[in-house]
Amino acid sequence: MDNQISKYHGLINQGATCYLNSLLQVLYMTADFKLAVERFSQENPDSRSIDHELNDLFNHLKTEEARTDDITKALSIDKVFEQRDAAEYFERILLLANPSASKIFNGILTHRNTCSSCQTETETDSKFWHLPLALVNSDGGNYRVSDGVNELFEASAFFGDDQIYCDSCCAKSDFEIKCVMKQHPDVLLLLLKRFELDYSVMRYIKNNCNVDVPWSLQIPDTNQTYKLYAVINHDGDIRYGHYTATIRDDENWHHFNDQLVTQLNVSISCHQFSAQKFQCLSSFLQKTEWFIGDDQIYCDSCCAKSDFEIKCVMKQHPDVLLLLLKRFELDYSVMRYIKNNCNVDVPWSLQIPDTNQTYKLYAVINHDGDIRYGHYTATIRDDENWHHFNDQLVTQIARRSRQLRVPLTTMLPFSVEMLGTSMRSGWWRECVMRWKNQAQRIFTVMGVPGNKREH
Repeated sequence: MDNQISKYHGLINQGATCYLNSLLQVLYMTADFKLAVERFSQENPDSRSIDHELNDLFNHLKTEEARTDDITKALSIDKVFEQRDAAEYFERILLLANPSASKIFNGILTHRNTCSSCQTETETDSKFWHLPLALVNSDGGNYRVSDGVNELFEASAFFGDDQIYCDSCCAKSDFEIKCVMKQHPDVLLLLLKRFELDYSVMRYIKNNCNVDVPWSLQIPDTNQTYKLYAVINHDGDIRYGHYTATIRDDENWHHFNDQLVTQLNVSISCHQFSAQKFQCLSSFLQKTEWFIGDDQIYCDSCCAKSDFEIKCVMKQHPDVLLLLLKRFELDYSVMRYIKNNCNVDVPWSLQIPDTNQTYKLYAVINHDGDIRYGHYTATIRDDENWHHFNDQLVTQIARRSRQLRVPLTTMLPFSVEMLGTSMRSGWWRECVMRWKNQAQRIFTVMGVPGNKREH
């Protein structure tokens, strides 16, 4: 079933204020926060807090789409065409709101240090608005939120060169440090730390691994359980992109994309953001398009318009087949080219539909970054092993599975193999050399829509 227009109303984007629109919709859909803001505004009409601007905005959203000019003014946002961080402005709003409203998101963590020698415990409390989760251990392109939360509350041991000075022992000693949640917030906010500094290119690179989000989440060592009701999404890189929000009310999920709000009628699983399989070649070559009705095409033989069937077939097979993944597309909401960083599952062998022609994968060229900058590497197979080429650094890697997961792939050259014919080493190397000689020309000619190139 197709999505339908939602009963909720959108927010007008002032330029690049999608980050603000998304978090404001989450606050609007948080009933306790909205009620606390409304009550404070009525009881304190002369207050200079941001509650009055929020209350006016929430009242408008009940009946129509609204503008956020008063909110941006209250937050001192003077550059509305500059993308900001949603998490940062979430905290700013909570700091400017009345305490009864902001405390809904406020919790307390206790850092407990235990000396292994004298068993002395020291505790330090700290307030938090969100729990930061570093996207580590995302091998295979997947990260589980439940694993990240469990790791956050696991005990860490400090020994050897990492010993900590103990005031009771008057000497360095082995220590165990554990984090526990002393006060649970009514609404728990998890922040996925997707950006990390890549020292090979000295830039912050976004980790676009898939994230599995559970419907419910239990905090370790407690009986506190939270249920998922909102997700703020970001597409793009550290400098620009687009924010949207997916929020659930009592009955349905709704997608908030600035002014456009749609009700999601399809069932959403906790693996909603998982990658799709690499089937684009088969779809391209097998799909038959019909042009009928108003789309009829003029036929020279009939001397009139007629229904047409159009299908693509490969008449001549190249010795080396190059597949170019068109990852960049124009996002009209922000009028920028956005990179699609979904994972791509690439098979070891690929058969061309309606033929006996089969190709074997022997090289992958990868691109990390966005349309303006980034870093290219290559993964290439010789007769025995796979090798990773990163400028001066070349390493041999092991083949572990029957499919190759390439999260940020740009180009895929396949070598040809006729069915029943074994590969010859000399011809194999000839194919590699042929690919190397053509690489620069292919990169120059092929790009993204709008004559922009992936450099």
